[in-house]
Amino acid sequence: MPRVFEGSVQRVSKIIQTTGLSVKRTLLLAGFLLAFVNAYSQAIFDTEIRPRSEFRNGYKKTQISDGDIPEFVITQRSALGLSYKSTSISSRFNLQDVRTWGESPVKNDNATLHIKEMWLEFPLMDFFHLKVGRQILKYDDQRILAATNWNNVGTQHDILVLKLNHKELEAHLGVAYNNETEKEDFESYYPVPLYKAMSFLWLNQSLGNDWNISLLGVADWNSIPNTSDHYYRRFTYGGTLKYGNQDKWRASSTFYLQEGKNETGVPVEAYLVALRIHFQLTKNNSIYGGLDLYSGSDPNSPSTKTRNFDRLYGAKHKYFGVMDYFPTGKTGIQDILGGTTIGAGSHGKIDLSLHLLSLPNDYTNSNTGNKIDRYLGTEFDLKYDYRISHELTLSLQHGVMFGTSSMDVVKGGDHNRFNNFGALFITYKPKFKL
Repeated sequence: MPRVFEGSVQRVSKIIQTTGLSVKRTLLLAGFLLAFVNAYSQAIFDTEIRPRSEFRNGYKKTQISDGDIPEFVITQRSALGLSYKSTSISSRFNLQDVRTWGESPVKNDNATLHIKEMWLEFPLMDFFHLKVGRQILKYDDQRILAATNWNNVGTQHDILVLKLNHKELEAHLGVAYNNETEKEDFESYYPVPLYKAMSFLWLNQSLGNDWNISLLGVADWNSIPNTSDHYYRRFTYGGTLKYGNQDKWRASSTFYLQEGKNETGVPVEAYLVALRIHFQLTKNNSIYGGLDLYSGSDPNSPSTKTRNFDRLYGAKHKYFGVMDYFPTGKTGIQDILGGTTIGAGSHGKIDLSLHLLSLPNDYTNSNTGNKIDRYLGTEFDLKYDYRISHELTLSLQHGVMFGTSSMDVVKGGDHNRFNNFGALFITYKPKFKL
């Protein structure tokens, strides 16, 4: 074996050992890697190992009640990716394993690997590219299309994206069409809880003098149960205006409208409004504030339409606090927030934030028939990141919810109990160049 191949094989072996993948599960991957050996100098492997321990005491779905026992759980995401780029073609292949510690019995060979990314991008013209395959969609502030990185699995789409990049203008057009199987001779009902088809158009334009505007429109079609050619259509469109002076302050405003019918066939008339202001005090210290408003409806209203804004495939943990109570998609939410980021030494960063959470609309208590107070409660969050090395980061998140009696009606549980959530995790992301 030539020395250059021998060195490549040794490096691949080291990567496999680092990620902890079994030999059996990497046979297919090995064959894929060999296809890139001749271009070893342009291929980069990246790995991620992220074990995360969580303390859940009234987290996400409901507040804690008398008799409930807090949960302690450890999850782990392990990924192995290969990126290749030549003068005209780029591609990426990314395998991912997501598991809860203890879910796989000892000596049981349970397959949990899945393909997170597998895409190819190449030019049709100098400024016109095509990207096709399984890929992550991230646009603007990720309120509609996001990687959702807090979720261990994340969000990926099997989609074709046409990209235009000409001077100060960027434009992306995406088209996706899904089937449960390719074995049918005719179109059939699509029962998978995912859109049957989706398309989006994203436009981004620099306006000069630190201003930037972007527009995004998403259309999704969801199958009507037990029909092969009838769909509920929904349209979400809007944009983001940004001002960014990196030395001092930056601001952004986001607005979206949503109409059509949701995945259950209910007519939708909804909106999203978001504002952010960030001021840099010193090199490592800053303050920020903002407003997030997702329209909603009274779930006990007799109305035949809904004003609940669906974030589609957008971020949640990034915006509404680490308790992950909102947005639920059933009531809407208004969040007035403020916070500060403080440098903690040369390798640490502390983020403190406060969320004032309210309902944007009336809400009827089904037990009493009375309207409840719209104020739901206050959440206080602490985040701490410490960079141990360029590849290794230690992170801590802790949130406390000080709810009201209205929170009991909306989320269930008891606001008088101490509701909190904590997560401690490490993220190891080394890269290897063959």
